[in-house]
Amino acid sequence: MLASGVRWFDDWFAIEKLAAGVTAIGEPRFHQTNWNYLIEGQHAALLFDTGPGVRDISVVVKALTSLPVTAMPSHMHFDHTGNLNRFADIAMADLPMLRACEPRGQCHASETLLPGSREGIVRHPLQVSRFRPTCQLLALGGRRS
Repeated sequence: MLASGVRWFDDWFAIEKLAAGVTAIGEPRFHQTNWNYLIEGQHAALLFDTGPGVRDISVVVKALTSLPVTAMPSHMHFDHTGNLNRFADIAMADLPMLRACEPRGQCHASETLLPGSREGIVRHPLQVSRFRPTCQLLALGGRRS
């Protein structure tokens, strides 16, 4: 049973409109019940967290917005980064520990940084589009996140 205001997108993902241009995308069937957030501006969108990657969240995102999407994890645990590889534009916080994972243009996070093998999660190398300074706002057009 889903909470009031939450509806099924398909048999895996649920969505909830939180405010104008802000949609929560949940995975209630995954044991951690992940929630990821699509924030839309006038010209671009941000997907904050991408879930564990058990199912392809990009299908949901494409159905919800036609805007170009930047995917960015809140932190590097597998249940927040599992679908990053499904997006062409990936932003990461500009932190030394994350830069160290990207020696040759691709982010290869260690099991310590990106756990998940016990869950059967496969870590994919990521082509990071850019590192964003911490606390820097992202201009999406008419909204700053």
